[in-house]
Amino acid sequence: AGYTGYLRTRAQESPEVQEMLNVASTLETVAVTFFGVARDRGDHLKLTSDDVRFIRAAQCEEEAHFHFFESEGGVPSTTTVSLANALFKNRTTFYQHVEELEEISVGTYMAAANQFAQLGDAGLVEVAYQIGAVESQHLVLTRAMLGDRLPNDRAFAKWMFSSVAEAGQALIDAGRPGDAVRMFM
Repeated sequence: AGYTGYLRTRAQESPEVQEMLNVASTLETVAVTFFGVARDRGDHLKLTSDDVRFIRAAQCEEEAHFHFFESEGGVPSTTTVSLANALFKNRTTFYQHVEELEEISVGTYMAAANQFAQLGDAGLVEVAYQIGAVESQHLVLTRAMLGDRLPNDRAFAKWMFSSVAEAGQALIDAGRPGDAVRMFM
């Protein structure tokens, strides 16, 4: 990303930008941890060599996102992520939860791009788009690992959140037992 320092400066001027940095930092913390646990449990999950390559690459990309946001002043809402053993019951269950996490990620960066466009800042829109594109690639690869036919059934990504705050709340809700989205934190 050619915007080193730019987000930090914009975040000092705009609470919306700081909120995006914080939500994105939290999201990327969860993703890095999730993929790391999967790598540790690879034998249990019966991962193929293709799975291992994807998981390692995705973890590295999520970590690069995290470090970028951290360098720009993003502060995750937590640095302790607890993941239920049920998420790693088997390969299929794992990928179903990766799909859910990547859907939240794509939705988060879509909401960020929208909010940044409302601020009139094309540079911020570009950053959100760049990272959202990578998250979309993870989503497509996850669906392929689940055996879904590609391309999938949408010409446009599903709109999920009207704001980054709403996306952050969805991530928090994902960790609450009994919720429809039930997974992380």
